[in-house]
Order: sequence, then structure tokens, then C-alpha cells
Amino acid sequence: FEVMLDSRITLEIAGDKPFVHARLSEAGIPTPGHAVFGSSDAEKAWAWITTGATQRAFVVKPARNGSAGKGVTTGVATHPQLRRAFARARAYDSSVLVEEQVDGDSFRLLFLRGEFLDAIRRESPTLEGDGVHSLKDLLRKENESRLSGEVAAFHLLVSDLELHETLASQGMSLSSVPERGAVSYTHLTLPTTPYV
Repeated sequence: FEVMLDSRITLEIAGDKPFVHARLSEAGIPTPGHAVFGSSDAEKAWAWITTGATQRAFVVKPARNGSAGKGVTTGVATHPQLRRAFARARAYDSSVLVEEQVDGDSFRLLFLRGEFLDAIRRESPTLEGDGVHSLKDLLRKENESRLSGEVAAFHLLVSDLELHETLASQGMSLSSVPERGAVSYTHLTLPTTPYV
């Protein structure tokens, strides 16, 4: 059984980020500052970031064909980070979207024939230090809680390049032991992988 929300055409349209940005702008809905670049235009993207944009951190993603965070890098602020993010994004599409990062939670809004049906709020993943365990151990415990259903979540947190860069931007690594009550990854999106 399939409804129109699941159709291949609907998913292709929703996954075409430049198209969605244009439709939102036409409807008067604000969107983050953004630009689309060819897969070999990392230097043009860097020029756009350093001269025309107002934010300090950016999101780099495939312009199309990305889903569930595939090829998406957040917190991009340096030239080397941008080049690595471009390489990740172009593995999924020949065009790369660079947009200003907006800190905060993510909301997924569901509309059917123009009528609002529901919203899902996805908070930025965080880990709270206990002064004893390393971030690697805390990450493992968090994933165990997610798998057991103790914590309501659709994805596991994964250790990849983006995670290591996220930690490095906070002066930490997976071997760091945050103080009790210290929160890591605030306002940055941790990479995730679906497990359902």
C-alpha cells in the first residue's frame, strides 16, 4: 500500500533542494542564505562564503539525491572543511548546495494537499558528561539506550569524519572525558544512521 507521500515523484521533488528553496521563496517563506555550485566549484563556494554570506558556519550537502543526512556536513567554517564537505556531497550529486547554518532543532512539517497534518521536532543530539566516561563510552551508551527503546530516537549516532570535526571544533576527541553536566555537540548536528 502506497500513498502519494511515498511516491517516487514526491520524494524526488522533495529531495531537489534548489527547487524546494525556490518554491519556499515564491511563497514568501524565509530560507537560509544559500547558493548552488558545480562539483568542482569548491573555490567559488569559498569565495561566496568569505565575501557574500553573513554566517560563520555553513551546511554543505548534495543539491539532490541526498536523504537521511547522506553527504551532508554541518559546521563548515574553514577552507579545508569546505573541501572535505564538497568531496562528501559530490559523491551523491554533481551539484552542491551550500547554505548558512541555522542553529537549533530541526522540524519536519507534513502537509497534504496544502493542509498541515503534523510536525516532528528533532532536537540536536547531545551527550552529557559524567566526569568518568569518555565521549566514546558515552556515545556507545547513548546508542544502546536508543536500540533498547529507552530513548526515543530513529537513528543511531555514528563515528565518522563529521563527528571528529565536530568534536575538534570544541577542543575534544572521542577519548575526552567531559566534566559532569558538560554537554557536547550543542548546536551541531551529529551524523546519524537509521536503524529501523
